[in-house]
Amino acid sequence: MAVLHRLLSQLFSWSGISFLLQLMGTALLAVVGVWTARLLVRHAWYTHRLSCFHKPRTHSWLIGHLGQVSTPAPGSSGLSTTWSESFILTM
Repeated sequence: MAVLHRLLSQLFSWSGISFLLQLMGTALLAVVGVWTARLLVRHAWYTHRLSCFHKPRTHSWLIGHLGQVSTPAPGSSGLSTTWSESFILTM
C-alpha cells in the first residue's frame, strides 16, 4: 500500500505531470509523423500509378474563357442578353 501511495504521489507531483505531458506530446508527435509519412507515400504511389495517363493542357481556365463574354452596350445589361436562360433562372 505504501508503494502505491508513493507511486501515485510521485505521478501526480509536478515532475510526474510534466513527464506525462511530455510522454503524451511525444506520442502525439509520433502519430502525426507516421500519418504524414503514410500520406506522402500513398500520394507518391498514386502519382506513379496515374503517370501513364495523358495530362490536360496547363493553361488557366480564366485565360481560356476571356473572349467569350463581350462588353455590354451602354444602358443595357450584357449578361442578360448573352446568358438569358441563366439570368431568368437566378432571379
